[in-house]
Amino acid sequence: MTDRGDGIDVSVVIPVRNGAATIGEQLTALAGQRASCTWELVVADNGSTDGTCARIAVHPITGVIQTRIVDASRGIGANVARNEGIGAARGSLVVLCDSDDVVAAGWLQGYWTALGGGRPAVAAGPIDMSRLNDPRQQAWGQPLVVPEQVSGTEHGLGANMAFHRSVWDTLGGFDESYKYGFDEVEFFFRAAGRGVPFVWVVDSVVEYRLAASARGLLRKVFRHGRAGVQFSHQHQPPTESPTLASTVDTTVKIAARLALSLLTRRPQPKQQARGLVYSTGMTVELVATRYRASRWSAPRRTPPGADGR
Repeated sequence: MTDRGDGIDVSVVIPVRNGAATIGEQLTALAGQRASCTWELVVADNGSTDGTCARIAVHPITGVIQTRIVDASRGIGANVARNEGIGAARGSLVVLCDSDDVVAAGWLQGYWTALGGGRPAVAAGPIDMSRLNDPRQQAWGQPLVVPEQVSGTEHGLGANMAFHRSVWDTLGGFDESYKYGFDEVEFFFRAAGRGVPFVWVVDSVVEYRLAASARGLLRKVFRHGRAGVQFSHQHQPPTESPTLASTVDTTVKIAARLALSLLTRRPQPKQQARGLVYSTGMTVELVATRYRASRWSAPRRTPPGADGR
């Protein structure tokens, strides 16, 4: 595989918005990577107002790794920042991580070994939630040790994924209409539809940081449920897409199981709560979708006198 310019094999891209409090730890972990490839770091700033760019500029990584900050403030969302960062990248292999996580030792070499000499592919690696989160937070989390699947398509998380730049070019980038979830799933799904192979890289581990509070985590789960409806309507046949009736039925059943678990002190009520919030997010989006559709299809009333009478 040849580089796209300046002798760079790999571009590590970090999308960030207001990550000043955590990005330093990620940069330190990246600076400690030992890999047999040449690589650069591209930070795509999605309109930070907390001094994120200034924090990056004074970090020691800038003295050992080619580091660039790209303006990605033309719109809000991780996919906007990803597209801007990748567009400026010079490596033929692109690897993504987030500003609030920490890549483990061997992370970059794992991806280079798996993808460096092969045909165009997409890849992802494990998500570890044990180091950056206390036991209370971990009870809400779902570590990723094997790929997840949607409609038979394997995928990982955007916080730990890689692909050849040519795949991104072919797909036309990440879909920027996804703001709060399924943003990377949609990319993996379209890649699979084009016959691009998926590779699970067990040596490329990311230590993932959960939201500090249960409220913050559940807000993210709720938004993910709403995005799941968007994904279903866009990519799945009507027979597989959720309906309002089925989703409401599922929500009620999960709520009943959660209530029973709380009353009888059964284990895993937090995971049931996650399921309830996710299903509620789906229900809300289905209602919103039906409302938008009804407004769009409703005949518009002509103001008196507008027809010339």
